[in-house]
Amino acid sequence: MVSFNVLALAMIVAKSTVFAEIEPLMGYNFKTPVLDHMQIDGDQAAMEVELKQKTEESFLNAAAIYSEGGFSKTFAEITVAPLAAAISKGDAITGEGIDGNDTTGKAYKGAAIGDTVIKVQYTLGSTQATYSRCRVGSLVVETDKILDGCLKEAGDVNVNNVSIPYTYDVNTDNNNGRTLKGFSTAAKAKMADCGVGCPYEAYNKFQTYYGDYDYADKFVTAALEGKATDFVSGNGDADFSTVSFTGRVEAVKKATAYMNVWMYTVREFEDAIDDCLIKCETCNADAGVGAWDEGVAFYAGAKAEVDSSSSKLIHALANKRCKNFKTCGVDEDSTDAIESKVNLELLKQFDAGRDALNEGDCEKARTAERAITVLMTIPLIQGTMRYAYIVGEQAGGDALDKSVAEGAVFAAAVLPLVHACSADDAAIVYNAVKQNDAKPDHSAVKEALERTYECLGITCQNVGGYIDSGTRTYFKGAEPCADASSAPVKSMAMLIVTVVAMIFA
Repeated sequence: MVSFNVLALAMIVAKSTVFAEIEPLMGYNFKTPVLDHMQIDGDQAAMEVELKQKTEESFLNAAAIYSEGGFSKTFAEITVAPLAAAISKGDAITGEGIDGNDTTGKAYKGAAIGDTVIKVQYTLGSTQATYSRCRVGSLVVETDKILDGCLKEAGDVNVNNVSIPYTYDVNTDNNNGRTLKGFSTAAKAKMADCGVGCPYEAYNKFQTYYGDYDYADKFVTAALEGKATDFVSGNGDADFSTVSFTGRVEAVKKATAYMNVWMYTVREFEDAIDDCLIKCETCNADAGVGAWDEGVAFYAGAKAEVDSSSSKLIHALANKRCKNFKTCGVDEDSTDAIESKVNLELLKQFDAGRDALNEGDCEKARTAERAITVLMTIPLIQGTMRYAYIVGEQAGGDALDKSVAEGAVFAAAVLPLVHACSADDAAIVYNAVKQNDAKPDHSAVKEALERTYECLGITCQNVGGYIDSGTRTYFKGAEPCADASSAPVKSMAMLIVTVVAMIFA
């Protein structure tokens, strides 16, 4: 079996002027350039480096990376004399880089006559190693930065055959248009008030539960600042005011990946279907395929490598949790297989959705999108159960603060979906694992979640049971539940098709 770390290698040909088709990845071909989108996990990694130092200063640095980015969608903000002619978004711009070579780009946004600022989005290379020649943003570690290809601090840029003198600060005016924070703060415009198809199905459950459009950002910001969330609905609040740096580190780094990025990944698949429905060739490449590819890119990230600590996003989580719950491999019964059953099935759905969009079959793509959302929920359920057990039955393991925070974040990432099935069961889970000093009742959490499996579209076999890595046996009380039917459990793919059919009915 080809491992998913091929994704990082296969997607090296990406955002460039000419897009070359890349090698297949377990049957999935990217049809559009998405390398720059994948770089969001560079922000995640850089932020985590700062968090691990556990100081007030390092948390401020982490907050800046979270809010302002560093790796994705880089642009320079240059100051010019009042423009004599307007510039349109996308107009080609050329100047001299710090290394003395030509630096090319395009207008990030339009500029009107009289404006004194031009935003220049840099042209990207075609390989992982060369995709960016300018990378600054709010990055702290010097080795993360790349300055050679940045525009030099003063000179002339050529726009529409007109030479325009400019100045700017290389270290403060090279910014980023895609950030972890932006995945949440843009949610209202991109997932609720976005026209056809909105509010998006999964997102609407989260917004309804929390009462805030930017619920994920509020959770992350509270953990960064050591404060309470105070959600409008009163549901799912977390108070980090008395939580140690250790707990807050876990809350931030898991919430950004499993709340901010998780929801935006689903959003891209929804957006692809919107583009398909209105046959919009210019919204994203190939009437939706572009947005679909972006969803896969955000799911994996550029650092995706199986069993590697460098992996930061949702794909890596699925592979970690399957080893804890014996749901790895084709038969969903292994702790040793490289890939989780979730990831194996997701790749099939990624493929199915892309092909449906290529054919203009929007409803078939919708079926794949709903299946993807179901699959992406499974590791969140597993994480919630695991930390409820660690804190409730094992006194938190080696680091109580760490385990409590991890349990609270996993619950926060899945509770809105549980609540949409059963408000009572969601309340049981929340009260057991929320960020506090109470010892959770693992069995109550397990039973509450299991009662919602049918509604969520998953089975006992899909989730598995919590395994003792030493003995390879299930912890007492953490064994898999039994599915209602005594007949052999359907394959995950067939189960999802059945659930989706029920939804349509």
